Amino acid sequence: MTERRSVAAGGCEREFVVRMDEARAFMLAPGQFARIATNGESLAASLYAFAADAQGEWLSVGNTRILLGRLQPRPGDRLYSNRRRALLVWVEDSGGGHDLLLPPGVQPGAAVHTRMPGLDRLDDAFAPIGADWAHVPDPLNLFLATRVDADGRIEVCPPAAPGPEHVVLRATTGLRCVVLVWSLTEPCAETGGALRLALTNERPTPAPRSEEHTSELQSHVRISYAVFCLKKK
Repeated sequence: MTERRSVAAGGCEREFVVRMDEARAFMLAPGQFARIATNGESLAASLYAFAADAQGEWLSVGNTRILLGRLQPRPGDRLYSNRRRALLVWVEDSGGGHDLLLPPGVQPGAAVHTRMPGLDRLDDAFAPIGADWAHVPDPLNLFLATRVDADGRIEVCPPAAPGPEHVVLRATTGLRCVVLVWSLTEPCAETGGALRLALTNERPTPAPRSEEHTSELQSHVRISYAVFCLKKK
């Protein structure tokens, strides 16, 4: 895990590289942005957030699901605490899926008794911010999609968007956060992936899409439009 500091137009920026099976604690000031990005590998990031100004208040994916009325957050959505206060704003993402259902320690496709790699490292990560692992809530799981099929079964899979993924969040109040990085593929220990976590006082500039990414998105649009025209006929 490495850290870099720089002074940009928006003020001080801190950037961390968090490797697979590692957990990283960080603080977010009110109005500060966090950009979490993968490098194109099949990685997921479990995010926990606790209010810095209120003991016993944390990011609640359960309340967020209910108040949003859906399983997938979208740009402009607010993410709520167990006291139904907005703690974060979902500013933007790269179009992939995310999860508001899975509890901590559950890895897609693993046996029920299997403990997710890296989960033990949460103990050390929570200690500096004063959080107790015994009372940690369900996380916001980034970069994997959760869907419910017609039979009511929960389907978990990597996001559909190709290439590197990113999410930008903005804190509405001071937050103590932890992010845990893990792999969507097996075996975890051999993929060697990592994500970048950037904290900045202004909204990060969106990264330009690659030609391959743009071409694939255009292809999806053309197919969708063709299906629409056929249905209309």
